[in-house]
This record gives sequence, C-alpha cells and structure tokens, in this order.
Amino acid sequence: MPNASGNLSVREVLEQAFALLLEHFSVTAVDLPCRAQAEIADDSFVPHEPAFGFIGYDRAALVCLVDGTRWALSNGRKCGQYPGDEYDSDIAAVILTGFSEDDTIEPAHLGYALASNDHFFHSAIVACRDGGFGVANDSVFHQATSALVLPRTPGFVATPAITDTRRVIDPGTMRVRVAQPATYRPDIVPFLADMITLIIKGEIS
Repeated sequence: MPNASGNLSVREVLEQAFALLLEHFSVTAVDLPCRAQAEIADDSFVPHEPAFGFIGYDRAALVCLVDGTRWALSNGRKCGQYPGDEYDSDIAAVILTGFSEDDTIEPAHLGYALASNDHFFHSAIVACRDGGFGVANDSVFHQATSALVLPRTPGFVATPAITDTRRVIDPGTMRVRVAQPATYRPDIVPFLADMITLIIKGEIS
C-alpha cells in the first residue's frame, strides 16, 4: 500500500505496473506449480562456501501477440542469500520457444521459462533496494529500457534516497547503506506499464 503521503516504493511501483500490464494485454496471472527461481548474484569470488541470490516468481501470465509470439510475463521478488541484496524486484518477459501453434501452454511452462532469467537477462526493468531502477547490461531489453525508460524515471521521484550519514557499508551490497529508499509519485505506474507494453510488442526499441 502507498504510504501516508500517497508515494510508492519501487516494489509497489512494479507490482502496480505489472497489474496494469495484465490489463493492457487482457490476461490474468496464474499461480505457478512452484516458485521459479533464477540466479541474479553470487559471491563465488570469495574463498568460502559460495552464496547465491535469486529472483523468484510465484505467478505469471501468458501473453500472445498478433505476430504469433508468446511470452511468459511476471513480477518477481528477490530471494535467496545476501549477494542479491542490492535488488528488490523486477518485471520479466520471456519469449516461449519450442511450441507449435496448437500446443497448450501450461503454468509449468511459464515457470520453466522464467527460471532461465539468470542475471536479469529477460527483465524489462529491475527495482533496486535503494529505490532506483535499472536494467542489466546484457538484457534483451537493455537498449530500449536504458534509452527510453530509465532517463525519465527520476522525473517521477517524490522523495530521493537518503544514505546513512555514518557512511556505513552494507555487507550485502558493499555500498553505503541507504537509510531511506527513494519513493515515487503514483503517475510513474501508467508510464512504466505503457512503455513496457510497447517494448514487448516491439513498437519501440
């Protein structure tokens, strides 16, 4: 829920943008048979038993476009261990391949597709714990999101992030701890939903 001021956290922004995306595509999200998880970070460079951060998807929707492509669409949340603590959530869209026009796409198929989203390769946008938004450098959506979406998100900021004045380093992110994440005005929600819809449809790139 929005806070008393009506402003939204990054997680709330993506939750509401995802709900609006479902409306744009006239689809409904369904429960997956089990949580689909994709690796987003690890600390294997440290000489000890490695730890892994994941993005988890519990619900997903099947989107069918007029060009015949079919997509698994979901709003994920960070889970797993501390290497993923820099991140909060995402909106992922994965093209489904290997199916004929007559094949029935089951919820399990959506989960398998989303589990391939290692390091946010299929994420149209990623929300970070400090209240910022981003997109992976090697994401299939990097060009469109970095050029057309991310430059405009700061214009929707209601309250900027406040870093810890003691300059304490967060061990999960190795960055200065954020005392208060950025929040956003509600009008960022239709902006993101509209832009991600156009990106998935291939109408902007």
